[in-house]
Amino acid sequence: MARLAPSIWRRAWRRFAGARRGNIAIIAALAAPAFVGALGLGVETGLWYYQQSRLQQAADLAAYAGASEKTLGSTDSLIRSAAIAEAARNGWDDAAGDATVNLPPTSGAHQDANSVEVLLTRDVPRAFSAIFLSEPIHLSARGVATTESQGSACMLALSPDDDQALEFSGNGDVTLTGCSAMANSTAVDAIYVDSSVNVTADCAYSAGGVQDEKGLLTLTVCAEPQEHVAPAADPYAGVAWAAIPAGKCVKTAPTPPLPGVKYCDIKINANANLAPGDYFIDGGEFQINGNAVVTGAGVTFHLFNGAKVRFNGTATTTFSAPTSGPRSGMLFLSNSTNAENKFNGTADYNFTGALYFPHSKVEFKGNSSGGSGCMQIVADTIDFEGNASLQVNCPASGLTPISTGRYARLAE
Repeated sequence: MARLAPSIWRRAWRRFAGARRGNIAIIAALAAPAFVGALGLGVETGLWYYQQSRLQQAADLAAYAGASEKTLGSTDSLIRSAAIAEAARNGWDDAAGDATVNLPPTSGAHQDANSVEVLLTRDVPRAFSAIFLSEPIHLSARGVATTESQGSACMLALSPDDDQALEFSGNGDVTLTGCSAMANSTAVDAIYVDSSVNVTADCAYSAGGVQDEKGLLTLTVCAEPQEHVAPAADPYAGVAWAAIPAGKCVKTAPTPPLPGVKYCDIKINANANLAPGDYFIDGGEFQINGNAVVTGAGVTFHLFNGAKVRFNGTATTTFSAPTSGPRSGMLFLSNSTNAENKFNGTADYNFTGALYFPHSKVEFKGNSSGGSGCMQIVADTIDFEGNASLQVNCPASGLTPISTGRYARLAE
């Protein structure tokens, strides 16, 4: 067979090579959209992860803001507003998603009244991936924050601005075992220690300042008084009153008075043992005088329409509150405004329970050890003189803890 000329081979190779290059060009042209789409999808996916991270950050900060508002004892409405405002400051847009603030959280490990849960959503429009799908990407994030207390108080002055809202003065020793003193006032001397009284407590907390001019305040847990802390929430703000008897009050109460009767005054000057139950004083005074020995277990005294307490003389008074039910731990329950309630004289007051006068002053000048020291005083202002020993390690007393020095932290 005759051999082909070299020129023929060259022409054949050129045609083959040209055909191959044409095929590659066609394949490349066909693959280009897929390549560009994959590259664009990778970039878009990275953007989604970034936006998800931003949304999670907004949810966490919103929950923290809500919990911080909660430490101030704010209403649920204010807590929700604070959380949503913080979410908006951190990029969440209500036009592109929804926000839900749950008080308490509805899932997770912190479904309690101290915690705040924020759920945020955001719809992100598609870019390159819109070639394949039209609906937006739906992002969601959950943030949870909780509030914790640095301790517990057995004296709480609720006034937001009074000078010397919680005052220790006179001669004596006040010992708060396992608990602290707390004042919600922002005054520079919200807690004031004067004269010759020696005060020993775990800590002293004040929304304002603490003045201890003579160095008589001894703290066993805190290195120094804790000033400018968040106010403590009123532990008995939602306590249930007993139904007040209808009709006019009975002017003269017998000795001992009877539970379930609305008296204008209760005045006890002789030995008496009060039966368990609710006692009502309408507008007058609750007095215990002289050398009487007065006892009562499972009792709650309701004072209203300006009624006030006047205990004087050298009586020995031993009262304990109910330890269960709607008024668990409540010994004195008052809604009187601007009344001055005085526990005076050289009497011994053995109280187990809470003295709750949220709108009035309590002046305590007697000696008190409480039933095993299980006594709380929660009042608008407190002027404490004399000797006292109080504590909060009272699991059987029915008392509600008074949380102090509350702070917020992210929980989940």
